[in-house]
Amino acid sequence: MRPARPGKPTTTNSPLSLIQNSTVPFRLLVILLLLAALFGGSARAYPLRDLFLQILALGLLAHLLVTRPRLATGKLVSAVLAFLIALPLLQLLPLPNALWSSLPGRSLVVEITSATDPSLWRPLSMDTSGTLLWLISLSVPVCAFLLGRGLGTREGMALLHLILLIGCASALLGLVQIATNSFHLYPSPQNNFPLGFFANRNHQAFLMATTVSLAILLAVRELGKGHMTRMLWPYGPVITLGIIVALLTQSRAGAALLVVGLLPSAYLLRKYLSGKVMWTGIGVFVLAGLWLMASGSGRGVLERMASAGSDERFSSWGDVWFMVSFHFPAGTGLGSFVRAFMPVESLDTVSRKYLNHAHCEYLEILADAGIAGALAIFAGLTFLALTVRRIIMRNLLNDDTILDCGAVAILIMIALHSVVDYPSRTFAIAAIAGALLGLLVRDPVRADAASTRNSWLKRPVALASLVVLLAAGIQTFRINLSAISLPGEGVEVPLMSQLGSDSHALAANAAYMSGANEVAYDEAMAALRSAPYNSRALQILGELALADGDAASASRMLGLAARVSWRNTEVQWWALRQALNDGNMKAAVNAGDSLQRRGIHMDDVRAYFLGMAATDDANAALIERLADNPPWAQPFLQFTSQNTPPELMAAVLQTLTASVAKGLHPSEEALGPLLDKALGQGMGRQIVPLVEAVNGTSGSDPTAHSLDPRFETFANNTTQWGPFGWKLNDNKAYVDKAAVDGEGINLHVSGTGGGVMLSQKLALPSGLYTLEARSSVSDTSNGVTRWQVTCMGSSIPLTQIVVAGADDPTGSETFVVPSGCPAQSLELSVRPAFGDLDLTLDQVTLRATGEN
Repeated sequence: MRPARPGKPTTTNSPLSLIQNSTVPFRLLVILLLLAALFGGSARAYPLRDLFLQILALGLLAHLLVTRPRLATGKLVSAVLAFLIALPLLQLLPLPNALWSSLPGRSLVVEITSATDPSLWRPLSMDTSGTLLWLISLSVPVCAFLLGRGLGTREGMALLHLILLIGCASALLGLVQIATNSFHLYPSPQNNFPLGFFANRNHQAFLMATTVSLAILLAVRELGKGHMTRMLWPYGPVITLGIIVALLTQSRAGAALLVVGLLPSAYLLRKYLSGKVMWTGIGVFVLAGLWLMASGSGRGVLERMASAGSDERFSSWGDVWFMVSFHFPAGTGLGSFVRAFMPVESLDTVSRKYLNHAHCEYLEILADAGIAGALAIFAGLTFLALTVRRIIMRNLLNDDTILDCGAVAILIMIALHSVVDYPSRTFAIAAIAGALLGLLVRDPVRADAASTRNSWLKRPVALASLVVLLAAGIQTFRINLSAISLPGEGVEVPLMSQLGSDSHALAANAAYMSGANEVAYDEAMAALRSAPYNSRALQILGELALADGDAASASRMLGLAARVSWRNTEVQWWALRQALNDGNMKAAVNAGDSLQRRGIHMDDVRAYFLGMAATDDANAALIERLADNPPWAQPFLQFTSQNTPPELMAAVLQTLTASVAKGLHPSEEALGPLLDKALGQGMGRQIVPLVEAVNGTSGSDPTAHSLDPRFETFANNTTQWGPFGWKLNDNKAYVDKAAVDGEGINLHVSGTGGGVMLSQKLALPSGLYTLEARSSVSDTSNGVTRWQVTCMGSSIPLTQIVVAGADDPTGSETFVVPSGCPAQSLELSVRPAFGDLDLTLDQVTLRATGEN
């Protein structure tokens, strides 16, 4: 057998060789990251997928505590881990009534507890199962952190390439998704975008920005070694793929992070490489970026950035900040945001969607953890700043510098993205973040199994840790499986014994619907012990009290349920009718507002609101709400147009006029039928204040004369809102602003089919009037057009003036408006199928000449 040549290396840098010679922490980390990418791409709960990843992470943690416990040691690491575990546990600790009720923001909780179980001890957390689930979910990033801490430099570089591989796989899957409209991993309203492994395009765009940043950084590494070919391949295609998919997601945050991801490479180019190489690299990146932003997808992203201020996600930040200040410094409990946000949610943010996160990670942490969260945010940002300073102080471009630079760059990108989103709420991104954070404090010596034999972790401590992890695993099964509901007899029931507040409420509802009132009561009480802000549980207690004939208790419970959440539509429907019975019109408007925003009982609520116009107190409340232009305003106006009875018409017009004065912006399409109906009822004078309020003008009185008699407003394309003023009825007609002989305007009609070209509505009282018109047409068109006044709804003119040539431009006719003609139309009509036509319009006036 030939001996190996002296000095020939026995290992290579191939992926297979790397895996064969890698440490156990690296292999376990590869498994964890790949499975987190496949099953952890959503920030919403998917119980079975979440259960799989949490059990996997808890098992890996148990393995590490037994075989490599020193990975969890070290002053900084031990302190951070202790803080992360102790904080949620303290928030779950039951407190006596006098103590928890004195915490900030607990007034409504005190009322609920007083009405249900006054002696109950409560923890700080407002959702105990949510806080427990938050703690268990921490197992995935903590496991990734400990595994990442055990990697050496060579395996750390392999980890960066693994993240690149995950990013490329997600990008390719995203392209397949938009090409085939299939292979989506999650049901999502955003499935028309290349989502890849994720349920949200912003998270996919973040991974693409991460992929591009790492690829450029690794290309700079090859450039520093003089490997031009390896710089272009494979990193060039990876960069192109990542940018294209990021732009295809149309994510504004993703596009911004693409730019941020260039900064580490730009810094390394400037510090370590020659000026010519530096400017060449920067120039290539800038030109490529400009070319891609000029593409269709790039322009789409820029347009969305321009409209970022109107994004409805950010409209709730005011409510979230109120939530923070209302509960500070204690907070509401980690993982309790959705539950604790409901009572502080303003009506302005209620819709058919709900806020599952604050869309600002820092606000959510402050809301959940209070001052402890503020300290954690400060500590985390300080650590990143010190790490950046440490990298800047180095004077050598080696793999350790590349590794630290890549890790801190991605963590900073997560920190920036967290200002407007919640990327780390997905297991996929949380696992990557945990692994990279472990790399920044890596200590591969601690991962050496041989070095742990005389570890501080003695057998009793190890056994206790394993018992805790086993208990956590059992709770993981209970929480996730109880969150799964199955169809029962007309209702849904939990898959297994209840643990969370929602599962208890679900069981209570199932028991109530089946007539098992005692079971329903016990389950509803259990739901409120787990989370006091459970509107459905309070509703069930109210309905049970109603069934027992206890009207006072029922009203109290249902009232509390309505105060807990605008989104419980059954309770809000009760609250609307109850408020109307009590004469509390403001509460009635609030309840009706919430129902319309949720799309429930729409016509019934509109009918109630329409009837409110007849009473002063209700009218005032309705005016205030309409003035805010809620999303249901225009549909309500359309309903009003179709359903206002004659006896309510005057009150409705007054309500609308007052609402416009306070800020309502009605659409002409919504109110057009109502105004026509009012005109037909002889209420032209009542319409005028509404029209003037919308147009911001005065003196527009169609009950005395025609409006805009010299066509000045009409010629400037400033058509009035409402039925009055000139309206162009023929879409083939337009105004040629060039004056004819210095007088009037030129109205050109191309290929007219005949009929009314120009008109305005009038509300003249019965009497004698004179119509005067100064207008003309070319000699070849003499006699084909005419001015006429007709009663609305009738085709028989009250009078007409034929438009003659330029030699005889003026016509005058006297006519009578009969008593049965409350509204009229002043029209310029043309003979059918005439062809092209040019008219000179100078002046049209109406004046009363006496009573009939």
